[in-house]
Amino acid sequence: DRFVREYLWTDTNQACPITRSLQIAGSYPPPTDQKARDVYDLFYYETQWYGQTFLSGKDVLAFHAFGIDADTVRSLCQAARSNQTNISYDWIFIGAFADHAGFKRPERLALRYGKRLAMGKLRDNSPGDANDVSQAARPIINLLTKAGVEVRPPVPWGPEFFSILVDTRHVLVPDDWRGGGERLVLETRACGGLDLVIEPDNPKLNSLATKE
Repeated sequence: DRFVREYLWTDTNQACPITRSLQIAGSYPPPTDQKARDVYDLFYYETQWYGQTFLSGKDVLAFHAFGIDADTVRSLCQAARSNQTNISYDWIFIGAFADHAGFKRPERLALRYGKRLAMGKLRDNSPGDANDVSQAARPIINLLTKAGVEVRPPVPWGPEFFSILVDTRHVLVPDDWRGGGERLVLETRACGGLDLVIEPDNPKLNSLATKE
């Protein structure tokens, strides 16, 4: 939003000759003031909850635009299960430990019982060794490991990712509404056979848990 307003919109309020759209998603409420409605031609939102919460009653052109390739996800999960002999984990968390840890709340996995795996981004986006664990992630990793949780970095999306996803019983998505999680919720549902657990204080993700 700042880039568009500062660089693609002139001081005389003359728009650059391009179509400008704003994605309603992520960590902070979107601007919906009159200036924003003048600047943007289109608002598009990831979930119906975003549209109902932030755009309802606003005089804007808005569309819901987000989803997954459910058929591909089902195929990948079926292939992974065909090579599976047993279930390794009771609980899994997939997400960021670093720059968005406050929104993702991975520490809540420590409150669950059984064999647990936390997998995700362990470093922030600052320059440095790609293997460096970020300062923000270290206390969370320490808390999880002391609680007996296995912690590992992310794997590429594809067969390896889904072989890990189906290797658990419960998928914990502890994010608050700012923390993303939409894709994981939809992929877990498409995969089938997994117990999806979303925190009750997240209306955005709970709206996706059963919605077709």
